[in-house]
Amino acid sequence: MSTTAEPSDAPSTALRRDGDPADGRRDGSDRDGTALATPPQAASDPRPTGARSTALNLLRVATVATIVMTHNWQEWWSAPWFFTWHTVIFFVLTGYFWKPDRPLRADTVRRARNLLVPYLSWLLIVTLVFQTVHLVKTGSLDVEWLGRAALGGAHAGRPYSTFWFITALFFAAVLMRWLSRVAPALVWIVAGAGVVWCAVDRWSIATIPLSLGLALPAMAFVAIGHLLKTHRHRIRRPMLVGLLLAVPALLLGGFGLIAPINLKYGNLGDPILSLLMGASISCGLILIAESIERYLPMWSARPAALLAAVAMPVILGHTLVLWITEQAGLEPSKLTFALAYAIPLGIGLLVTRTPLRRILL
Repeated sequence: MSTTAEPSDAPSTALRRDGDPADGRRDGSDRDGTALATPPQAASDPRPTGARSTALNLLRVATVATIVMTHNWQEWWSAPWFFTWHTVIFFVLTGYFWKPDRPLRADTVRRARNLLVPYLSWLLIVTLVFQTVHLVKTGSLDVEWLGRAALGGAHAGRPYSTFWFITALFFAAVLMRWLSRVAPALVWIVAGAGVVWCAVDRWSIATIPLSLGLALPAMAFVAIGHLLKTHRHRIRRPMLVGLLLAVPALLLGGFGLIAPINLKYGNLGDPILSLLMGASISCGLILIAESIERYLPMWSARPAALLAAVAMPVILGHTLVLWITEQAGLEPSKLTFALAYAIPLGIGLLVTRTPLRRILL
């Protein structure tokens, strides 16, 4: 039940060090049926209904913070306690917010606007900063990393560490939409094939450009989220069920009894067990969050929705900040964590009321 060392995620030059053998995602609500698209009106609408649940928004915000935290410190506890669920939960939430009746073309266009447009915008920003620093320090551009950034997925390490997640989420959702139109059973069959592929040769599936290969196993988590939503009405005691799902699974992973997931590299840990562990923790946290909804004050709805709406800059920008702190010679600390979280968060908050929100959020 031990984990296998991941391939280096770092640039090959001395300018950068290995940063991120696991990475994470964006946030929000149900503008496009994904976990990462809070409706523009959410920040001004405090009603905790459906995808606008304040508790689920807070869950997204907290999960994004754990991604920044694990990338900042990269300690031994990161993988067993966090890697298995803090990316997976966004795929599960995408399934939980799934709208089965949406047309394929309209849904694809909507997801492209909400996921791929910010992806490309932040890719350009990060590349400009990265290459400018490299040019100043070495007198030349890093051509290798221009190519790796374009390939995305497992090819791109810090400062592009989390970009894989956005394209994986996009392709997983679009593929599930198309397969469910053909035959719903195909969703599980193709997702299962992706899981088997990871078990047989995870590096070959992880290195398919733009995380297209990773969309296959990721689709399993989207389907599980949809399954949870389908049967949600049967769960009479969501807090109890959520605790029973999340706590034992979290402890099994945290204490190393089940290997963690590192989806970016196609590492699904122990066959089936790790996948179920990630799904169990994610579903449990969703149920727990929904259980505490009634106890949250009404005033918390607006800030929760606003913070969830600006998750994209935090997810795609925090590793750039961490890379810059490394170039400045700063060791991982509370300060670097605060900078990595606060700077992209501040940028996100600043652009929410400007036209730039259309391409950056």
